[in-house]
Amino acid sequence: MTNENLLIEGGQQQSLADGIDCTRLTAGIAHDFNHVLNIIRGYAELLLDELRQNDAAREKLMQINKAIESGALLSRQLVARGRNDLLTRISINVNSLIEQLHDSLARLLADRVELHVYLGSNVGSVMLYPGQLEQVVMNLVVNAYEAMPNGGCLTIKTAACDLDESPADHPQGIQARHCILIEVSDTGYGIQPAVRSHIFEPFFSTKNATGGTGLGLANVREILTQSGGEIRAESVLGKGSTFRVFLPAA
Repeated sequence: MTNENLLIEGGQQQSLADGIDCTRLTAGIAHDFNHVLNIIRGYAELLLDELRQNDAAREKLMQINKAIESGALLSRQLVARGRNDLLTRISINVNSLIEQLHDSLARLLADRVELHVYLGSNVGSVMLYPGQLEQVVMNLVVNAYEAMPNGGCLTIKTAACDLDESPADHPQGIQARHCILIEVSDTGYGIQPAVRSHIFEPFFSTKNATGGTGLGLANVREILTQSGGEIRAESVLGKGSTFRVFLPAA
């Protein structure tokens, strides 16, 4: 084996192939874990259908469903990380994907946040690995939801944009002329100025030890960077935040 195929870690030589196998193993475990979550979700939804609207147990089942959604999102991220070396990018229609996610988003937000979706006309498609656009949208929505503990409004918008029309507003890193914009806005408490420059760093979180992994926004930025896209964040304390995702149109 050549030196290029070896990694030095902890004073020991490790084969690059071993690293790839570990990644695939992680993806396989996450995939199986997702099947378990789907079974739990199915039975929870059956119980919800059987209960009356004023039944006190409904709130507990709603919390179970939220925990399932969070676990499913994490497992999808692990599956995608392990499979990207085996897959090729595909064309994904942005508006269709958000329509498919609508019911899951509505369940996640149902107890305290209003959801508004405005899909632009002739938005088109982007080239991403399977599941990546779903990760981007779900991570941004979960992030917005957690920023509104006392309720609020979450808005998703899509639009086609020609960056040549306003070069002063070009997001850094975007080379493509025709792009697709996905905007996720909330009416939450906003982001502290001192925190704003760190929100895309891996494992950075303002939550307590049990509140989150700090990987959501980091994964979003990594996906967009690999795909020639970019993300911008704007926030006003006490009024909310807006995340704008720019991706090259397919």
